Parts: sequence; C-alpha cells; structure tokens
Amino acid sequence: MNALSRSGYLRYILYENLQCLSTTLREVLVTQRILKGVGVGRPGATALAATLSFVIRDGCGIISSLLFTSFASSGFRRDVKRWKFFSAIMLDVGLTLQILASSLSGWFLPLLCLGSICKALYNVTSSPCAGVIKLHWAVKLLGTGDGIAEISAKGRSQKTLIQLVSLIIAGMGVNLLDGVNQNGLRISLYCVLTSMHLVCNKMSLQLIALDWLNGWRLHRVVQEFLKCVDGKAKEVEMHNIRVSGPTGISKVEPVLFSPAIHHDIRMGVSYDEIVQLSLEPKSILESNLKKKHQSSYIVALRYNRRTPFVAVAFFPNITKRETAKAYLHSCLICRALTCLSKHNDTEELELLRKAKDMGKLKLMHLWPLFEKCTCAEGWDLDKTESYSEGYEVYADSLR
Repeated sequence: MNALSRSGYLRYILYENLQCLSTTLREVLVTQRILKGVGVGRPGATALAATLSFVIRDGCGIISSLLFTSFASSGFRRDVKRWKFFSAIMLDVGLTLQILASSLSGWFLPLLCLGSICKALYNVTSSPCAGVIKLHWAVKLLGTGDGIAEISAKGRSQKTLIQLVSLIIAGMGVNLLDGVNQNGLRISLYCVLTSMHLVCNKMSLQLIALDWLNGWRLHRVVQEFLKCVDGKAKEVEMHNIRVSGPTGISKVEPVLFSPAIHHDIRMGVSYDEIVQLSLEPKSILESNLKKKHQSSYIVALRYNRRTPFVAVAFFPNITKRETAKAYLHSCLICRALTCLSKHNDTEELELLRKAKDMGKLKLMHLWPLFEKCTCAEGWDLDKTESYSEGYEVYADSLR
C-alpha cells in the first residue's frame, strides 16, 4: 500500500473514478434529453423518425472516427497526455452538443450528429492513450510490462463498479429532476459535473511521469541543459548541471496542444528541402551522402530575417537516441549562429559555415555530458519520441 501511495497510483485511480462517475451521471441526463428530442411522449412522434435520427447520428460518428484515425493515430504515443486531455474535451463537447440538441428543435439532428462526431473522436483517442498509460503504471509498479493485464483487469473492475453506483445515483436523481419545472438545477448540475471531469483529468495526467522525451519534454530538457553550460569553461562538471526529471516535468507539462515551440528547427524533413538549404552544390552533396557516413542524420541551415533556421534529415538507420542527439545538435547550431551574427560582419555563407562547424565541435563535447545528465535524472533516451515530418533519406537511391 505504501508503494502504491508513493507512486501516486492511488490518487490517479481516485481521479479516474471521479471522471467515470461524472461521465456516467451526465450520460443519463443526455439520454433523457435525447429521448425527449426524438419525440418520446409527444403526440405524432414515430419510431421510424427516431430510428433514422439514430442511424444518421451513428453513421456520422463511424465515418469521422475512420478519417480521424488515419490522420492522427501516429502521434498518440508521442503526445499521449495531450491526446488524453483532448479526448476528455471531445467527450465533454459531445455531451454538451447532444444535451443542447433537445432544446433547439430546429437544430436537433445537426447538433446530434456533431455530438456523435466529438464522442467518436473521444473513443478513437481514449483507448490507445489508456493503453500507453496502463503500460506505464505496470512498469512503474511491477517492474515489467507483463503486469499490464493485471492493471487493465483491475481498472476495468473498478470502472464497472463506479458505473453501477453512478447508475443507482442517476436513477434516483432523474426522478427528482423530472419534477423540476425550471432547467436551472439541471444546467448547474451538468456544469459542475463537467468541470469536475476536466479538473480530475488534468490532475491525473500530472501524476503520470513518463520517462521518455517527446517534442516538448526534449525541448525543455535541452534548454535547461544549455542554460547550465552557457558561459562555462570548456570543462563542465556534471554536478553543476541540473535538468528536470520525469516527475518534475510531469507537473508543468502542458496538456493542451499549442503552436510549435521550436519553429526554428524542423526534424525529419525531405531530401529536396536539404538540397535547397545545403551550403554545397547538389552534386557534391549527393556524392558525400553516397559515401560511408558515420552520422545517421544530416543538417542544413539558413539565416533568414535575422532568425536561424535548421532542418534535419534522417537516414533509415537512425535510432531514437540519435534523434535526441540531432535535436541537441540543431539547438547548438542555432545558438552559434545567433551569437556569431551579433559580433561578426562576415558574409552570410561564411557565417553559416562557421556556425555549422561550431555546433559540431560543441556537440562532440556536450553530447556525452547530456547523456549522463539525462540518464541520472531517469530519462531513457532510447525511447525518445521527437517530432518528425516523417521523411527519410536513402543514400543508395540518389542519382
């Protein structure tokens, strides 16, 4: 029990059960309003009209889930927390639209369909995110991913029990609310339950300390590392470097999607873009790529409107650890280019060459130190999930 409490798992389960409670109670309210919207208890309403409404609603949900899966599924693990919170928002929006549909009779079917689409996006994102999170807790509590079956089974049992209790509470509450003429109490109750769902979701995500670096975490750790080594002598002692570990990062990591924080660095770009940015002619670049290379990525840069820009192309043999190295390399080049431009009147081409050489030299010195620091704080660089545009360069296929 002490181990469960120290790990934060008990609080996580509490927040998850409160979310389940709020969702089940709201779904009962929504079901009641939808049934009134399709005409239950109203003269002239037909079963055929209600059936067609449900068929159209479910069809919109199925189509949207297929389209969304093909578009976004590759990034679920990388940004599992953001997608988990996104699924919570979609569920809340979907339930809200469906409860509004009954109040706006002229917009009943469109709102019902929009609500179904939002709930379909919730279903698409919540299941894979829950799998990643359960695997995290299995490894943290039991030391191996083999415990995911036990975690899943016990979690499902708890959820079933909470749903049963919620239905009992909802059954009594619906009878009481049905006699209330004003909708103020229903609206207030729904808003409280929705707020509780979002707050508990955010609190539960802050307890999940993932030990791999995604785009945001990698950027944060690299910036903390560079801040510690900036202005120091060549020999930097490891005990003078402090970077945040998984637990510290989990408390400040954003759960909402936001514009790219590293817009000056693009990872996994196409070969054509590297050719456009390369300092060498295309023929020399291709010749160098065809030779046996020690690196698993190539870097190209430019300096546009006083802003450095670095593009990184990956070879097929790149490892996840090397993607973190490529990002650190890019940050070092950006800093070198910014520094040189302030104190150097050299022409642009020579400036870019100097920045690239400085970045390479600093990387040779700082990368081993970065590996040691991140490993000491509990990060596993071999599981890095950095942002990538998805392109790879096959040197053998170049002409």
